[in-house]
Parts: sequence; C-alpha cells; structure tokens
Amino acid sequence: MAEYMDSIHSVGEWKNSDPIDLSAKREKPLLLYFWRSQTPSSVEILHEINMLANQHGSEFPVDVLAIHAPEYDDDDAWEELIDHFEIQLPVFHDSEYRTWEHFDVQHAPYYIVLDEHGNEVFRRVGNLDDSGVRDYLFSLME
Repeated sequence: MAEYMDSIHSVGEWKNSDPIDLSAKREKPLLLYFWRSQTPSSVEILHEINMLANQHGSEFPVDVLAIHAPEYDDDDAWEELIDHFEIQLPVFHDSEYRTWEHFDVQHAPYYIVLDEHGNEVFRRVGNLDDSGVRDYLFSLME
C-alpha cells in the first residue's frame, strides 16, 4: 500500500492539509470518508463528521481524511462546499478516482477505518447511523 499512497500525493488537490501518507504509522486510527459534492447526504455527513471532530477535539477517536471524487468532469463545487460549511478536516480531491479504485469504493457516502499501522479494520456504506459508523466511532472512545 505504501507505494500507491506515495503516488496519490501528486494526483489531485489537497485542502486544509499537506498530503497525508496513509501508510505511515499514526497515533490514532484514520477514518477515510469518501464523498461526492453532488450527493446531498454525502455533504451533510461531511458536515456532521466535521462537527463531531470539532466537538470532541483530541478525544475524537480517529483522525479523518475526507476523499472527494467528482461525479462530473467540471465539478468544482467541492471547494465551495468546504468553505461554505467551514470544513476543517483534511480533504483530498481524487480527480482521477485512484484512491476510490484502490479501496474499491463504488458509492458515496462510504467509510473505511485504517488502524494505527495502516491496516483496514472497518468498512461501511450509507449514513452514519444506519451503517453503524457512529456507533463504531463512539465504541472506540470507551
């Protein structure tokens, strides 16, 4: 995975962060949140995850990387939404779908959690509550 993750840094745009090496060891698990600006539920969930992370601060059990992929070639709305909702999370605009393809993500909203060593430990699709994502995140806080 490290070779691939090194290569995504040059493909796409980053907002609110320098490129993040997904293969690097980290102190917390990492939630990869896959979203599309044209999917209203994806945008609402991004806003909600941002609020949860802000509300819980360093107690939030995961770091978050929001990974956007355009549904259309001319999709620049993602940056406007980040600004409009005051999203402070790191966001990667995966314009060539390489990260989505690497993780075999077909739909949004989609969640993958990588442990501190970069291993996948959780994968779900859907909204925060119906998919069990919220419960999973809060179980990590116990």
